[in-house]
Amino acid sequence: MRNYHPIRLFVLTFLPGASSALLLGLLATASAPSLAPVVLLSFGFLAFALAVGFAAKPPRPRRDGSGRAGPVLALLELRRNRCRYAFVFAAAAAGFAALALRLALVLGIEVPFVVNTGHVLLTLAVLFVSAWIQIGEAACSTGAVRRAFLGHRGEE
Repeated sequence: MRNYHPIRLFVLTFLPGASSALLLGLLATASAPSLAPVVLLSFGFLAFALAVGFAAKPPRPRRDGSGRAGPVLALLELRRNRCRYAFVFAAAAAGFAALALRLALVLGIEVPFVVNTGHVLLTLAVLFVSAWIQIGEAACSTGAVRRAFLGHRGEE
């Protein structure tokens, strides 16, 4: 089986998306300061959802037929470690958001809202539930199990 690292896939996908969301939020601060938090949160959550969706997708089987059990084992690993992956994804995203906002304050960029511990915990909870649902759909649905066993070919 090819090594399957959903946390690595999440980080490699989330960082560019979250960085572009931060840039868009900072650009919105200059032109529309009251809409900047909405832009930042919307695009940040979109980057998170896309990264979780990409990381929760099991690898496809090889064309030559070898490694047939790879997607099945990856799917079983996702199901077994669903809570851990959801927490790591949520903690990484909330931590990045808090660090990015702190960095913006250090650089002298005015952020129109203040982040405290309650905001970080609420963000962590919302992101955890979102990741939990996405991983559940990617790994626990009957369609996902069927795709893993059949290898996306649609055989019955």
